[in-house]
Amino acid sequence: PARDSCILHVGAAPARLYVSSLFGWSGVSNTVVAQTAASGATSVLTVLPGATAIFTGSGTQTLSATITNRGVATYSVSSGAGVTTATVGQILNNATFNFNSFTSAYTSGGTGTTKWFINYGLTTVNVAFNMSMGFIVLNYGLIRVDAGRLLMTSGATNYAGGVITHMPGTGLQLQGASTFAFLNGSNVTAGDGVVFAGGTVNIAGRFEPTVFTMTGTPTVTFQAGADIPPLFRPLSVAGTLAFQIPLASVQSLTFAGSNAVVSVAVGCAVVVDTLSIAGPNNVVQVAGSTTNPGVLSVTSAFTWAGSNNMIKDLGGTTSTGKFNLLPGSVTSITVTGSAYLEVQLYNYGMVTFQSTTAVQLYNSGTYWNMNATYFTGTNVGLSYYLSSQATTKVVNGAAGLLSSAVTNQATVSVSLQNYGRIESVMGVLSLAYGGTAFNGSVLAPAGGILSLDGVVPFTINLGAVVPNVTGFRVNGAPVTVNGDSSNFQPLSWTILTGSITFVTAAASFYWPLVEMTAQGKITLAGQLSQTRIDALSITGTLAYFLVQTGAQASVGSLTMNGTRNTILVATSTPLAMINVTTSFTWGGTGNFVVGSDGLSTGLVNLLPGCASVLNGTGAQSIDVQLYNYGAVTHSSNGTFSLVNKATLYNYGTYTTTGTTTAIVASTMSETTTKIVNYGRFSASSNVSTTLAANVLNYGTMESASAAGLLQLGYGGTFYPNSSLIPTPGTVRLDAQVFSFQSGSNIQAGDGLIFGASPCTISGNFLPTSFQHLGASVTFNQPLAAFNFPSITLTSGGGLSFLGQQSSVSVGSLTVGGAKAASFVLGGGSQMVVSSVSLLGAA
Repeated sequence: PARDSCILHVGAAPARLYVSSLFGWSGVSNTVVAQTAASGATSVLTVLPGATAIFTGSGTQTLSATITNRGVATYSVSSGAGVTTATVGQILNNATFNFNSFTSAYTSGGTGTTKWFINYGLTTVNVAFNMSMGFIVLNYGLIRVDAGRLLMTSGATNYAGGVITHMPGTGLQLQGASTFAFLNGSNVTAGDGVVFAGGTVNIAGRFEPTVFTMTGTPTVTFQAGADIPPLFRPLSVAGTLAFQIPLASVQSLTFAGSNAVVSVAVGCAVVVDTLSIAGPNNVVQVAGSTTNPGVLSVTSAFTWAGSNNMIKDLGGTTSTGKFNLLPGSVTSITVTGSAYLEVQLYNYGMVTFQSTTAVQLYNSGTYWNMNATYFTGTNVGLSYYLSSQATTKVVNGAAGLLSSAVTNQATVSVSLQNYGRIESVMGVLSLAYGGTAFNGSVLAPAGGILSLDGVVPFTINLGAVVPNVTGFRVNGAPVTVNGDSSNFQPLSWTILTGSITFVTAAASFYWPLVEMTAQGKITLAGQLSQTRIDALSITGTLAYFLVQTGAQASVGSLTMNGTRNTILVATSTPLAMINVTTSFTWGGTGNFVVGSDGLSTGLVNLLPGCASVLNGTGAQSIDVQLYNYGAVTHSSNGTFSLVNKATLYNYGTYTTTGTTTAIVASTMSETTTKIVNYGRFSASSNVSTTLAANVLNYGTMESASAAGLLQLGYGGTFYPNSSLIPTPGTVRLDAQVFSFQSGSNIQAGDGLIFGASPCTISGNFLPTSFQHLGASVTFNQPLAAFNFPSITLTSGGGLSFLGQQSSVSVGSLTVGGAKAASFVLGGGSQMVVSSVSLLGAA
């Protein structure tokens, strides 16, 4: 004692050094050294039973031999001093070894790897603060902390039969980068002072504490065979906490810091009352298995906040681990950055998404909503991560409610399978990656907008209900609807982009309002289906409203504005048909009412009482059989073209009121298109109305504007009892052949112009004057009487009176001039003429 830098050299076996009364190690920087560097385990100093060992030195004390205690050892080294092992060195306690000091006792390990404190007996710790054990601890006996805290810093193994216990108010702390193993058959008794502050901790024995502390980056694993309490009290996770046991229950589990991990192995289950994930980069891992997956269940409350936190598969990409939010649980998701879900999450409680960042599903991660999920806040939702769009999904169970009430938009951009109710109470709920609504499910705008978005198909099956409310929208997705008005019955709905196709045969639908405001497509494809729409508004660009073969639509008010929109009525058998009952407004630029295969046999009927306004600009096209039984006001200054075999039928009134109105046969369709008038066609445009298509008139056609011109620009036929009224405006017959059959009438008026077309008149001709601009006009009506103040034929062509026994009275007749012309009187007719001028040549 009280000497410095002394050396006790202990010989290797068979040499033996026994201390029978007292072994005192004090002084400063003394050494107990083995015979050789490799003989530390066999160079043994033994403290015999009944003897006492006292460690009270200071400075650096070095041990490279083995000290075996069979007596009573007391270690009272002051703070900052201790025993340091060299390459080898160990203390083996077979009896009682007491660590006690008023100040912090300290035992450190030096640089060696074989530095053990091996306990077969009783080791006690009774210090004021911390006892730092730098030796590797091998425990077969009892280690008891009576006061202060035992710090194990270099690893430990608690073998079968080994017990570590700490009294109330004391602690056991494992730290450093070493491995701590608690083997099957060992025991850590109850107490609140266990701290995992580092290293790898494997627990396979009995672990009685109901609470422990994690700090730093420890890895703590409860291995198969571990015997744990029925319920852990609140735990705060740092580092890694792994469960490899069949069942563990935790009162609360909190991720308060960052980079922490909780994992559940295959075939294992962890039940947590309250789970809270806050700080960044934390992970919950649940092992996947098709037959026996890991399961983590939350019974009371789950809070998911922070950024870049994950609930993911453990060691694989199958995403078959289960994460259960049990009945009665309440979940709040308020993530502020990336959040990832790579397991099968089953919600049987209530989940509220309040974050501004979507939770991303990864690999085959699935969100199963079996009870209630709410989207609130501004922008929330569920999406997919990287290239997982084809493997992730959201399943809303039969009892599931997926409800959105946001100030802006909630988005589900993964495939959706709906068996329950999905509703939008406020804002927009965007279902943006396709899916299926199954029989018995509901897609309900309930104050907000429910929008089918994206580009992936969405199917509404027979029996899936879109109820009679407003706010249903298609915006990108190709949607297929199976069923009829018993399941698809919105009061109003809108299509922006994408398409929606109704495919069920013999179905019937009724919708008060349908709006097509962008580049969307509606297809009524069910054979013999009947669709009634109170108001259909087409105001977008490149929108399509299609009535396919055998389908029929009845529209109260039909409006088509916008640009290059299309109403398409199929032309196969049985015929497709649109009936407009109240009003038809055709405006915009470059819009179409067309068929599908060039036959133009689809029907569009403007029924009696329908008030129609055609006021579009630019080029408009008609490629159907368009029947007007109501009143049409054609105020457009654009051109309406008849295409393929289109026909415009007028059985009601058709009035042009624009400045320059034109209905023309398109190029290559001149001989196959026509205008058929059974009603009254009134040209009231203040400059001109041009009908540059073949005209078949059974009714009345008139030029009703004094300053206007009705130009029939591609020939026509006027049937018996029809009328052409060239007053108070002007009527000009041009281009192709005109035939006025017997019984037809050209009424009195001064505005008739024969242009350049051949014209045969076999009906009644009552005008007393006309203008001739080169036509070949033949009057064939027998017994007719004509009285003209003058006839001037100076522009070519000719005039022939060939009606049998007709009578012609002419004041002055001029033939020829700028162009050669002819005048023919035949058929036994008689003519009285006051003066004749024959001019020009030929």
